[in-house]
Amino acid sequence: MLAIAEHVNHDIAAEKSVETALSVALSKMDYRWISSNSTRDQLRIGESDSLLKVVYQAVLKDGYPGAALASDVCARLRCDAVLAIRIDQWEQNELPYDQSGKSSTSIQLKAALVDSSGALLWTASGGHTGEGPYQTANANPIGVTGGALQRTAVTGQGGEPSYREVTDIIVSRWAPQFPAKPKPAEPAH
Repeated sequence: MLAIAEHVNHDIAAEKSVETALSVALSKMDYRWISSNSTRDQLRIGESDSLLKVVYQAVLKDGYPGAALASDVCARLRCDAVLAIRIDQWEQNELPYDQSGKSSTSIQLKAALVDSSGALLWTASGGHTGEGPYQTANANPIGVTGGALQRTAVTGQGGEPSYREVTDIIVSRWAPQFPAKPKPAEPAH
């Protein structure tokens, strides 16, 4: 199995965060994972990124690699299936210190598991917006950050949730529906 976390802006930190959250959520399922970094490296070998680019384009367009592409990727990586993850939204809305309201983090993801024959085994999509605590515009600052040209008040009122917190919520909803690892066939006696 492999995870390709693809973001519309090729944000490697976002891809790594999603991959880590999903692999932790699925860690009890006894699969062997190939990291997205290793996947990218192995897909570049011999074809100077052309297979990797085709995989990225397919994941951006459809959310997963098609049958022929899944077969090629599985053969190249010597794996049984491809887990593709597309990040459709990855945003934080931080309120300025002098505004009232709640900061937020919004994430939208789409995932698909495709076997080496190209059969679509599992899909999931969804999103979540996590909000921070309510911030009051007239709160007294407890400090100041920044340099001589731009200074910002620090109020100690909290902020938006981290990307990881929001990602964990999404993938924890997906984990119970993820297909269990097939049991090896019993030898005939």
